[in-house]
Amino acid sequence: MIRTITREEIPILVDLHLKVLPDSIQAKFGRRFVRLFYESLLPDPEFFCDGFFWDNQMIGFVSYSPRPWKVLHRALFKKIFVFTGILFLSVIGKPKRLATLAKIVPIFFRLRPEPAKKDEAEGINWGVLPEYRRSSQFYKETGIHVASEIFKHFVEANRKLNVKRIKIMPLSDDPATVGFLHKHNWKFEGKINRWGTLLDVYAKDLCQQDTPN
Repeated sequence: MIRTITREEIPILVDLHLKVLPDSIQAKFGRRFVRLFYESLLPDPEFFCDGFFWDNQMIGFVSYSPRPWKVLHRALFKKIFVFTGILFLSVIGKPKRLATLAKIVPIFFRLRPEPAKKDEAEGINWGVLPEYRRSSQFYKETGIHVASEIFKHFVEANRKLNVKRIKIMPLSDDPATVGFLHKHNWKFEGKINRWGTLLDVYAKDLCQQDTPN
């Protein structure tokens, strides 16, 4: 079952994010930062975060927005002092985080965020617990490919929002995700340096059917 994640489920979402995305920019600043990230974004009407639930357990999720930079800036400047305080404590606790912080602060505080393209949405975060991925016993017993179901939902949810094109940006050294995207007809559009990390850019035209190769 895939449905919208509620505010009450944020602590569960935070645990899931830290388990499946330990190298994400949010996770690099610790649990408190990840929690504040979702607490700030979840109420925004242009931010969507949906979870895959099995036996009442959240085992995967995807978050996305048609205006990701606008949403991030709104969240940041509504709670700028809280974000600043948590980032400060994060760096104090682990000084090596200062290098990462130095890369992202200019991006957060640029005068004009990246403009959103009309009729285009972007996947922000996504992941599935290892024990529910395709190589798992769960898949062998149920035949349910959780990642595929989540991405199908991601595509159809954006169609309902009248989005014409979606894109996601996995890590360049993530062969499992890259292989999955190729299989499902996502088009590679190049690389981008975001948050100081090299990412691959993949896009999908929602006018075409999501049929695996």
